Parts: sequence; C-alpha cells; structure tokens
Amino acid sequence: MSRRTGWPGEPTDDVSLAKRPTTRELVRLTGALVDIYSASYPAPPAAVTLDIDDTLDVVHGAQQLSFWKGHDGERCFLPIHVYDTATGRPVAMLLRTGKTPSGAEVKGHVRRLIRRIRRHWPDTAITLRGDGHYGRPKIMAWCEANGVDYIFGLLGNRALHADPVIVTKGDACATDRAVRKLVELRRSAETRYAAKIWGKPTRRVVARIEASTLGPPDLQGVLEFQRVLCDAGYSCFIRRRRGDDVSAACGQLALLGAKPKVRVDRS
Repeated sequence: MSRRTGWPGEPTDDVSLAKRPTTRELVRLTGALVDIYSASYPAPPAAVTLDIDDTLDVVHGAQQLSFWKGHDGERCFLPIHVYDTATGRPVAMLLRTGKTPSGAEVKGHVRRLIRRIRRHWPDTAITLRGDGHYGRPKIMAWCEANGVDYIFGLLGNRALHADPVIVTKGDACATDRAVRKLVELRRSAETRYAAKIWGKPTRRVVARIEASTLGPPDLQGVLEFQRVLCDAGYSCFIRRRRGDDVSAACGQLALLGAKPKVRVDRS
C-alpha cells in the first residue's frame, strides 16, 4: 500500500517516505557537528565568539521544508549557520523552512547549541554575534540569564535618532569631517536604551556613526561588479530593493518624509 501526501513532486511510496529525515533527526545531526567542532580544539579555549546567521538556499521544486519568501521572491530553505569568528570553522548548521525565524525558535536553537558546547567546555566564555532579527527580547533575556554575552544588530528608530548622546556625537562627527575635508569619517557612540517590548531593563547600545560625501553606487556600477565576479567563477546575485516607496525597505517601517539627523547602522 502506498500513501499520498498531496504535495506535487514528493515521494508517495512508504519506503521513500520512511527515509526522509525528521526534524528531530536534523537537530541530532547538528549536535554531532557541534561535537566535531569542539573536538577541533586541543584544549578548551578561554573564550569564543560565534557568528549566527541564516542564508537563503533557493530550491527548485516542492522539497520538504521549502517555503516561499516574499522579500527575495524565491521558494527556499533558510538554514541557520553558526561559525567560529576567530578560526572560521563551522560550528552548527540547521536546515529549516524558508521563513525568518521567530524569537522563540532562535531561543530554542541557541539554548541547544550552548548546552551542547558546554558539555565539552563548561568554563569557556561564549559571545554570540548576529544581525537585527536575532536581537529579540527572548534571546537577549535567555543569554543574560545563562551567562552568554551577545552583540546583536539593532534597527535605528526615532528614539535612538533623538538620543542626546548619539545626536551630539553625530553632529561632532559631521563637523569634524567637513573641517578636515575628508571623504568619510566614522565614529561610535554608546548609550542605554530599552524598547517597549523589552520591558523594564535598559541595555547597552553602541551606535556606529558615519559622515560621508559618498552615495550608493549606481546600477551600472553594480552590474559591472557582478560581471567581474561572475567572470571569476563566483555565483553572484543582486538583491532586489523593495519597499522604498512606502519606507519599509528591509522590513523597517518608518514615517514618510522623516529625515533623522543621525543614521544608526545595524552592523
């Protein structure tokens, strides 16, 4: 007897269905990779910094776990990758569906990852680095409660743009660049901030401030750079710009016509 799943292109016989990995088996496989990474060090390090991010993995068909990602206009997986910053070694890779992970999901992955690492290195100081959508309240609270340091990206907003410390440093940076006749000048500012969804605790925020006479490259320059990379044998895709007409590029909502005095970069 065979079963049908209702998904076009998927296997329909019992043997093929039985061979497909379950989510639990994928998580176990990720744990084995963490064990290999930990064993690559001759002795437990005093501290490690781990970079966590997800990567678009385009699929061509109706593979299990594939999902439509509207921002990129592709059906894809969105696996999570973790790398050792100092050595570049892969720490963990988790195959997952093609949508941005929620705070609860990332918290679960991080909890399992840190627990696995600490089986081997109970005294190693661990720092996580990730971009804006990893800076969720649940993840930050879990890290703080479990002795894990973190550096996550934070989208700029009206409160940060109006922060007196950032505004003062931004004005000084712009003035200094003009006086010294530099093309660009970068500085940083440190303040305390708490978003409404964070609750009461304020957290340390470091803003990168940039004063520059440069603008974004034109499309011709972008296409030429893509051609050079492709001629060198690299796969290169140009990410589509969407949402500019409603001030919602990269998922960041803003007031139309708003012109903040200081740009706070997510990185």
